[in-house]
Amino acid sequence: METVIDPAVVKRFEAVSALPPLLPEDQRRNHSITDVRPGGCITVGATPYRVLERYWYTEDSYVWYEVQLYNLATGEITYLEWEIDDELEVFIESERLSNLADANLTPSKLTEMDDEETGTVTYNGNTYSYDDSGIATFYRKEGDPGQEVKYWDLVGPSGMLMGVEKWDDGYTISISIPVNPLSIQVLLVGGTNAN
Repeated sequence: METVIDPAVVKRFEAVSALPPLLPEDQRRNHSITDVRPGGCITVGATPYRVLERYWYTEDSYVWYEVQLYNLATGEITYLEWEIDDELEVFIESERLSNLADANLTPSKLTEMDDEETGTVTYNGNTYSYDDSGIATFYRKEGDPGQEVKYWDLVGPSGMLMGVEKWDDGYTISISIPVNPLSIQVLLVGGTNAN
């Protein structure tokens, strides 16, 4: 009898098998999420991830980053954002919504939040309050001319974040949870990608 292996398991196995040697344990503490590039490997808590891409946003002179992660345990794709405000702040996506209605939002509600610089929305029993909005430029790689994106940040309980982005082709909505930067262990820094 032939054993059939789940293709998703094969994909995760191939991703792990392709990893170069990891950093020695005594060198891992010398690196943080700010050092990680595509091809890198991190753990967030006990969950291992391979870094697929590293993007960045700019608004005036302010820069923040988004890292696309491949969960080596589940095969799922997720995103981690980080920025340095007064200190390093890190958020990992816990849920992605497919449209504004799923988040109890409408374009007019977002416009109203912009105009008044206040407002709330309740999603999944949690209330999120307007924190910030603006227009940023999103970059995929060095030399990329960038793409304009309108964004809204709404803060929920325990520092949770509802991020809304308006792109040319629609909206993306994500729910993210704060991550203690010290809970991220860099196992492999990865290649280069400017910024």
